[in-house]
Amino acid sequence: MTASRLAGLSLAAATLLILPACDWITGSEGPGPTPAEITELPRALTPAESQVLRASTGFGLELLRQMVSEKPDSTHLVSPFSASMALGMALNGADGTTFDEMRTTLGFGTLDRDEINRSYRDLLELLLALDPAVSFSVANSVWYDQVWTLRPSFRDAVNAHFGARVEGINFRDPGASGRINAWVKDATRGRIPEIAPDPIPEDAVAYLINALHFLGDWREAFDPADTRDHQFTGQDGSTTPMRLMQREGKIRGTQWQGHQAADLPYGGAAWSMTVVLPRAGATVQDLLAELDAEGWEALTSGFTEYRGILGLPRFTVEWEGGLNAALSRMGMPTAFSPMGADFSRLFVEDADLYLSDVRQKTFMRVDERGTEAAAVTSVEVSVTSMPPSFIVDRPFLLAIRERHSGTVLFLGAMVEPPTAG
Repeated sequence: MTASRLAGLSLAAATLLILPACDWITGSEGPGPTPAEITELPRALTPAESQVLRASTGFGLELLRQMVSEKPDSTHLVSPFSASMALGMALNGADGTTFDEMRTTLGFGTLDRDEINRSYRDLLELLLALDPAVSFSVANSVWYDQVWTLRPSFRDAVNAHFGARVEGINFRDPGASGRINAWVKDATRGRIPEIAPDPIPEDAVAYLINALHFLGDWREAFDPADTRDHQFTGQDGSTTPMRLMQREGKIRGTQWQGHQAADLPYGGAAWSMTVVLPRAGATVQDLLAELDAEGWEALTSGFTEYRGILGLPRFTVEWEGGLNAALSRMGMPTAFSPMGADFSRLFVEDADLYLSDVRQKTFMRVDERGTEAAAVTSVEVSVTSMPPSFIVDRPFLLAIRERHSGTVLFLGAMVEPPTAG
């Protein structure tokens, strides 16, 4: 399934464009003519689309903030776009409190299910071919155990609004995870080779997966001859050697709350990489604590051009993380509760379903010519295998009480092994 040349937050996927493999980063072919600059969208955003995009920025910042809070001294690379899309598909299987929490966490406010799905679809159609000089491929898929029966309403929604490939397979087949992972590898052009566990857990019944791949040349490339050895200074003051790309000329820069930022456009300048350096004495965690959707809008609207020297590390990073804890703290804990979640709109069969693992893998490589990046988000849906047990086989407290008045007749701390009367 594919979509191409797309960047943004909380968008849906249509179809996957697999471009020919090429050595674009290390190849000898030089950059072509500078593409014409894209100065505006082909049409104005609707109020609903503006709400979705603004909320998505907040969702992304909060997701990264939560991940950094867990390991503040580690590098994190998340794709809020990918997470939002995978969870957006799952939203079509949710109901009740589960739906409400997920909708709020994703930032959709009071939009109903149809409005949310249309926002995904329409934003995709708007941005799909915005910049021919930048490629952004997106794919969605739903893989489910063939012993279950998908609800037609769910299948129709993910097909129509997410362009998802929907396939029932035998999850007990030893090759099941291999089929899913082959799709993931193909959708990310080999950058992320797998996401589904092998073997598939016995209680797993479905995987809702988003995969994306980004390919963009800098609008103003760096000359490899100017790349130098340099030192990267960590938050603890330690230094590590790195390769620093440099160029002198026009820089799009700004300051926000004392933090410095630069904007590096790709292709026709519709898409860019924004880099923010915390002010002296502040950490990235400090910066994220101050930065919300409104602050991000203020920062990104304040760029001006000046002449100077720009230095950016040349790097490759791969990241993997589970998102369950972060998403729970962000406001959707019920979706992860084996007995509390409501995904009754997913399958025809009556069963207790919940999200057992929301996992993301990302890849990014930055060099003198541009950026290649990929991400995969997998939402694993599982069934509660058996009712939760409550076995009184260790010391316990007991009370005999009248429920309506609250009168307690007896309280006991039963510590010794009980004896039958």
